[in-house]
Amino acid sequence: MLLFYLYFMMKDRLMSVLFIVTMLGERLLGEGLKPLLRRSRPNGQHLIEVDGHSFPSQHAMNTFVLYGFLLFILWRHVKNKKMKVLLTLIVITIILVMGLSRIYLGVHHPSDVIGGYLISGFWLTMVILYARYYEEKNKLRDS
Repeated sequence: MLLFYLYFMMKDRLMSVLFIVTMLGERLLGEGLKPLLRRSRPNGQHLIEVDGHSFPSQHAMNTFVLYGFLLFILWRHVKNKKMKVLLTLIVITIILVMGLSRIYLGVHHPSDVIGGYLISGFWLTMVILYARYYEEKNKLRDS
């Protein structure tokens, strides 16, 4: 839905492409690191059944990147500072609650979630820096 809105409604092709790259990159990072690091899931009872390796938490990474990118887009269009703060607090809350839920369910160690946040935070930062660089380069070229 976000992709459709960006591409067709806002005609923001750069953000459309970056959204796809961001989400694919996050998935590749998470899925690529899990077999390399091979961290087992916490011992004990899990409230849900999962398989595979534990580190980094793919859910933490996905949530961080998805909502972080959404916040980046919203910040570009929302002018009201109070609204920006409110949106930021909402996104932070969603990201933290999702990470805590993975720990509560017993399927991740806290470090799996924190590691997922750090890895995806780095990835999202790289994408945002590239977007800003690209936009500045085009502004200079157009002027």
